[in-house]
Amino acid sequence: MMKKVFLMLAATMIGSPALAKPVYLTCTFPGENGKSRDFSVTFDEETQSLSYTSPTGYTTKLPNVVFKANAVVAQNTDISSGLYTTDHWEINRATGAVSRTVKMGSVRFPDKIPEQTLTADNGACATAKTLPRKF
Repeated sequence: MMKKVFLMLAATMIGSPALAKPVYLTCTFPGENGKSRDFSVTFDEETQSLSYTSPTGYTTKLPNVVFKANAVVAQNTDISSGLYTTDHWEINRATGAVSRTVKMGSVRFPDKIPEQTLTADNGACATAKTLPRKF
């Protein structure tokens, strides 16, 4: 009997890991002529996912996400007609800095068609204000 009480007491003293909740961010990249490009990012460590939504409402989920202590890094590569496009994201958890690099190259002829950087954006993210939810 005493052994059961001790085990139950010990079980209640062991902390359980906190469930990670999705993180919602509003982000912006500076644009040409002073126009910024705004978008939103959602990431969730528990499900190992990251997605971003353009202002037009189009959402892209990136499948390869690495959660580091100070950064969230995501990458996706698409291959079509012998060309690859790699979309690489990095969000600094401490500062909110966000970078996105899009590169394109040839799968079959990398020596003849060198990899090119199509886009290299640097911007900032802030925690989005969300409404309390009932479910």
